[in-house]
Amino acid sequence: GDPYDPGYLPSTRLWVDPLGDWISRDETSLREGIWPLSGHIDVVVDNHEPTNPKKIVWVQLTWRPQPGSTGDAIIDPWPPLEGFTSTAPIIEDETTTGDGWLTTTYSWEIYPNPVDEWFTIYGDIEVDQLVIDTWCIPEPATLGLLLVGGLALLRRRK
Repeated sequence: GDPYDPGYLPSTRLWVDPLGDWISRDETSLREGIWPLSGHIDVVVDNHEPTNPKKIVWVQLTWRPQPGSTGDAIIDPWPPLEGFTSTAPIIEDETTTGDGWLTTTYSWEIYPNPVDEWFTIYGDIEVDQLVIDTWCIPEPATLGLLLVGGLALLRRRK
């Protein structure tokens, strides 16, 4: 779609390479839909036109090391385009379900908001779930206008 079309809704795309053997149901953990990852997952998240100074990316990954591996899941944002900078991903939270599966939440920031962000997930891991949240942070003046507009609406309703 055309990102400049007002009706355009950004989308997220991902590729698993190599495709590997999809596990429809893991009999040990009774989880459904697992990717044994021997390569990587590439993810592209489309955005609207980059009018905001900052983008925050949160990725929640539910995973476990592949049998016989002690490997970690690694999130690697692609190098930003010229004129953009990115912080390194940090682990915000990591919990275990007690059956060898972990849920790890990563975050990083990109300045300014890009047209899209790309990142790669890799490691000798099995992936059960991937959740991606992104926030475009407007400049403080825009936030002030939104607050004033909201207060005006509340005052008018009284």
